[in-house]
Amino acid sequence: MDALPGKPALGAVELAEQGKREFSQKQARWAETLKVEDAEELVAAAIVSGVTTNEVCRAAAAILKDPAAQSGSRRLAQGILEPLPQDAPRPALVTRAEIQQLKRLVVKSPHDALRVAELSRLYTLLGQRKPAIVAMRRALALADTNRYVLRSAVRLLIHVGREDEAAALIADHGLTERDPWLMAAAVGAAQAAGHGGRLMRAASRMVMSDNHSAFSLSELRASLATEHLNAGEIKLARRQFRLSLKAPTENALAQAKWAQGVDKAIEISSDLMGRPEAHEAHALDTARIGHWERSLVATGEWKADERFSGKPFVHASWISTGPLNSPADALPWLQEGLVANPDDPSLLNNLAVAKAMLGDLDRADDALTRARKNAEDDAFPLILAATEGLIAFRRGDPISGAALYQQALSTCVEKRLPHQWLRVAAYLARELAAIDFRYAKATLDQIEIVETEMRKRGHTISQEISAVTNSVRDSTEKEVTDNEWNWDLSILSKLRDSLLLN
Repeated sequence: MDALPGKPALGAVELAEQGKREFSQKQARWAETLKVEDAEELVAAAIVSGVTTNEVCRAAAAILKDPAAQSGSRRLAQGILEPLPQDAPRPALVTRAEIQQLKRLVVKSPHDALRVAELSRLYTLLGQRKPAIVAMRRALALADTNRYVLRSAVRLLIHVGREDEAAALIADHGLTERDPWLMAAAVGAAQAAGHGGRLMRAASRMVMSDNHSAFSLSELRASLATEHLNAGEIKLARRQFRLSLKAPTENALAQAKWAQGVDKAIEISSDLMGRPEAHEAHALDTARIGHWERSLVATGEWKADERFSGKPFVHASWISTGPLNSPADALPWLQEGLVANPDDPSLLNNLAVAKAMLGDLDRADDALTRARKNAEDDAFPLILAATEGLIAFRRGDPISGAALYQQALSTCVEKRLPHQWLRVAAYLARELAAIDFRYAKATLDQIEIVETEMRKRGHTISQEISAVTNSVRDSTEKEVTDNEWNWDLSILSKLRDSLLLN
């Protein structure tokens, strides 16, 4: 219980009463301040509690009128003011009816830990992190030895950015050393907290024993394989992935599919890829071979399986803004993903890209600022520089735009990231094509040189690069006539040469 500090766990009736008090407090705060952030809090609380008052409607209207309101908040506000007909198709966002029905069931069966854990999940889908943690604390108090509850608690803590607490909760639990499902969760939590190697010895002992089935060990072996791969221990990684695929869970299969993008020697049989429930693996595999629309269909199924994970929404919005060059199609994915993942830097970056491509540049700047604030991965400065370059191009400032893309390309050279170099260069060519095709054509020439050399070295070129560069080649050839802008193309060739020398 130390991993979830705070007040003692509440009973189901007390939890409901607390929800009513919080709703009243948020309604009073909104009526006093009339600030949009308080309106957003009130609307979310209204959906959770199933109460719609005049003040809630006023708050929803204020959100929709504010051009700076977040997309997820706007969607919730629209749900208040424009309820769908009973027979209309509904988005995957959790509905009031789901929350209310489950809360009634919890009141009737206050000791049902699984229902309380599910209530926590629904709160999470609405972006209501505090009540989600309160409900999960209650579930743990009721069943702190239940595997499902423990794994759900770990996942929730990682989701809300409390990776160290998640790692401590599961690593210190008495059942973890005997249960491969809990050990897999412990290794994953340790990896998320940045110290994955801490449990390697205990996990390795468990997979070497004969006490568990291949299916029960599948996720643990995949987690071990990922740790080996990250450490550069390729042979050990391949062996563990091979063993994990003897009787894989969907998560283990998806992890192996991801790893195949790093090490193509990892083999996955067509029979496994043909499993109908392997939605994440299907989404990744169809994207790998350039079947973008099929990948989006599989991503829809993947999203249904992992409703508060940001990964399917990142994947779909990347396909829409990148290979398909259709930013409007990315927005519904981003809006839905940001409800449960409002601080996800990848989603925010993709939102900035989509908004910039659609000409909504102020919103693009806002999303980019939020992405930069929440970015912790070392790779993100490179991505954010390229996105900032895109926004500059769309503002009509090609000098700043080219300089920012050049900065991203230089980072790729410094960090020896040839695949990322190709991605940045391809999207730079797309921006240049809208201004002066001569520069775009020269950039495409440099890309072809790098691709040829990489193939000689045994690399596989992403279908994304082909999709973007082909769209540039098919675009209308436009040339600058007033000579107001000139870009030194030798910079790109020098960066190319530096990359290939590495």
